[in-house]
Amino acid sequence: MTKKHHALKGIALITLNTSAVLILLLTGLNCNRPDTRTFPKRMDDYQRTRIITGEEAGRIINRLHENPVAATRNEIGLYENDRGQAMIYVSYYKDADEAEQEWQRMIDKISIQNSVFIEGTVFLSGQTSVYRCFGLGQTHYVFTEGDRLFWLSVETIGAARILSDYLVNLGE
Repeated sequence: MTKKHHALKGIALITLNTSAVLILLLTGLNCNRPDTRTFPKRMDDYQRTRIITGEEAGRIINRLHENPVAATRNEIGLYENDRGQAMIYVSYYKDADEAEQEWQRMIDKISIQNSVFIEGTVFLSGQTSVYRCFGLGQTHYVFTEGDRLFWLSVETIGAARILSDYLVNLGE
C-alpha cells in the first residue's frame, strides 16, 4: 500500500469517527429535548409560548413551593390565549412507582386546610387517576404517566376538555 492510500485510509477513519461522535451527540441532545406530546404547540385555543427545562425549571418549581422539592429533571410548558395562561409542570422520577408516590404525597399536602387549593377530588379520566382542585383562579390537574408527574393549570371554563384532549394526545 502506498503512502497516499495510508493517508486516505486515515482520513476516512477520522471522518467516520467524527461522524459517529456527531450522531451520538445529536441523539443525546435529542433525548433531552421535550417531547411534543408532552408540550404540544397548541392545547385547545392556547398557544405554546415557551418550554423551560433544566436547572431553571427546577428553580421555578422550588420557588413555587418555597422549598427544595423539584425532582432531578423537570420541564415547564407555558401557554397563552386571549383570556390568560396555562402551564404544564412535569417532573421525572426513576420509575412509575416513585412518580406515583410523589403524586400521593403532593395531593396529601395540597389537601390540608391551610392550602390555597380547594375542593380536591380524585377521579378517573380514561385509565388515568387524576387529582383535581381549584385555586389561584384556575383548575389544577395532577396525574402521573409512567415515570412522570404532571401538574396542569388552566382556566376553569373548558378545563375538563383540555385535560381529556391532553391525556389522549399524551398516550399516543
